[in-house]
Amino acid sequence: MDSITSLILKDKREAREEFFINLFELCNLKCSFCWQDHNDKRGMDTVRDKAQVIIDRLIERKKYTNGFDINLMGGELFFDEINDSLFDDYFYLAKKVNEYCTANSIEVSFNWVTNLVFTKTQRVLKLQSDLIDEGVDSMLTTSYDPRGRFNTKNFNLFLKNIDIVRLHLRSVGIVMTRPNIMAIMKGDSKLQSLYKKIDLYFDYYSPEESFKTSLPKDSELLVFFKYMLQNYPKAEPFRSWRENDINKMTCRSSNVILPDGGGGKCRSLVAKSLYDEFLSEFDVKDNDSMEKSFIERRNCLTCEFFQKCGLGCFLQSDFLKHNDLEDCLFYLTFKEIQGEEV
Repeated sequence: MDSITSLILKDKREAREEFFINLFELCNLKCSFCWQDHNDKRGMDTVRDKAQVIIDRLIERKKYTNGFDINLMGGELFFDEINDSLFDDYFYLAKKVNEYCTANSIEVSFNWVTNLVFTKTQRVLKLQSDLIDEGVDSMLTTSYDPRGRFNTKNFNLFLKNIDIVRLHLRSVGIVMTRPNIMAIMKGDSKLQSLYKKIDLYFDYYSPEESFKTSLPKDSELLVFFKYMLQNYPKAEPFRSWRENDINKMTCRSSNVILPDGGGGKCRSLVAKSLYDEFLSEFDVKDNDSMEKSFIERRNCLTCEFFQKCGLGCFLQSDFLKHNDLEDCLFYLTFKEIQGEEV
């Protein structure tokens, strides 16, 4: 990336880097928009080993950041068939990484990503309690999807567990797939209930093999953004768009570690069969070319809303079948916020 663009974007980036650690892919659900093999048990016997893998990656990245947010996920880490001994491994991993960070004056937080579809809640709460007692900044995060995830039984269990673990829950995320945004705009009483009691964050869909049904067009997202600004104004990022003069980039160029210890940036989650569906050439360990392409294509550096804009998801924006608007989706959204007709 050229130095001017890189320098300007430096101030737009979050101060802390983000890691997604996929410990394994085995899962009790089979969400329609998920790229993982939910029958795969690889990685389940190497959870403790991942502590050193994570530390090695933090060492590589620590000169670029003020700290790290580490998201630990499966598959599903907590579903009922998981052996209790794995919870000991989870504790060991977080404790060891936290000890390294404490010794080296590195700020770190841990988010355990879960679908909340389990009945053995006490061992999850115990893990949280034990980590907190060790001085670990540890919380849970989950996601809500009105389409493509739950049957009725699992959905009711999810809602029940929201209340049980609520004090340990950092936020509820919603992936903006096309089925999800269409369902929400028809009216969603369960989402309205969640909105009243917990922080909601709406995240972008990363294209994978179900993109033909899951990927929303820019024009559909524009309609959805208008709906959210009117009906869920406190949900993120919509609240920030409306209230903040300066917003950081949505994309945190997440560092990904896969069950086999390999990984890269967020690109590594995209099926190789889709590589030809993107505008930019890329390296799975570096998304600079994708960022530069977006900035140049949308003339971001001269946009009046550049400081307020999160710039969206570069991965989604680079996808050939995504864009169907002449003007930038985010420019049009900020015009709407200003009360100007678009």
